[in-house]
Amino acid sequence: MAQKVTLSLHLEKKQLAWLEEMVKKYNLPSAGKALRICFTYTKQAGEDAAVFAKVPSIIADNEDLVESSQEIDDVHDKYLQSLVETYSLGSKDKASRVILDYVMTSGNEATIFEVKRCKHGDVCKNC
Repeated sequence: MAQKVTLSLHLEKKQLAWLEEMVKKYNLPSAGKALRICFTYTKQAGEDAAVFAKVPSIIADNEDLVESSQEIDDVHDKYLQSLVETYSLGSKDKASRVILDYVMTSGNEATIFEVKRCKHGDVCKNC
């Protein structure tokens, strides 16, 4: 099983609400699992350049941000760090908010949450 990392992220209230909605809708164990699925989906989509090209136009209202502790896989932590460095995002918070904005507005929920994306495939009991 992948090594887990706990991140303290500042996400928008609507993003946390959406993650909780996905937990209920797709019977996921936690918002952290929903977030990990979003990270994996975005990483596998291979559209980072297009997704992060619009970053300067995304401004979060600080009053709308909520601190949230989320458990993510080490591989996701490294992915977020690479995004921060490649696109000069400043923080993993911002990278996470941009990814959530992308999946919430551009993705198909069923495609994101109903497809097994781990390397173990359909036989995996943990993912």
